[in-house]
Amino acid sequence: AGRPVVFTSGIGNTSSVWADIVRSFNGRATALCWDLRGHGQSQRSEDAKDYACKFAVEDLATMIAHAGGSADNPAVLIGHSLGGYLSLRAALQYPQLVKALVLIATGPGFRDETAREQWNRYARSMDIGSDAHPAARQLGVHSDGTVIDGLRSIQMPTLVIVGSEDRRFLAAKDYLASRLPNATGVVIAGARHSVHKT
Repeated sequence: AGRPVVFTSGIGNTSSVWADIVRSFNGRATALCWDLRGHGQSQRSEDAKDYACKFAVEDLATMIAHAGGSADNPAVLIGHSLGGYLSLRAALQYPQLVKALVLIATGPGFRDETAREQWNRYARSMDIGSDAHPAARQLGVHSDGTVIDGLRSIQMPTLVIVGSEDRRFLAAKDYLASRLPNATGVVIAGARHSVHKT
């Protein structure tokens, strides 16, 4: 019942991380939690090309539709880390399907190629745990500056949340809150990267 809300996890996490939050909705929204490719119950591929960001954004658009989202009934997208980045890309690519954004410990990507490649080296080597296929690391690899270059065109209300101990994403919160036209930034004292699990 109610407005569709789509939850997208960060890399290495599954849809189960949202269970407590979804229960708190108490039927006031149509909540859909999904597993990224290579995670949880989603299909796994040995080919890293199947984990390209463009496919993940298409998957998210499909999830919006499954939750009942449409141009007449746009969804609220709630995303953690990579899930927030994918939500930003979806807001750029499918703005008619997105009512509002909640971005948790999320960054805007990189305009500078050197900084982007430094991030990509980190993404390709990160520990994503045993619940995800190793090739799914490719989901975290950035190929362009689409999001960071398009922030000012994302008009929907946005809440940007970060933990005070999440050193990697504190500056990203400030950047997003200052560039997104209708954004509010919030810092959760004592929280680390997985703010929604604390």
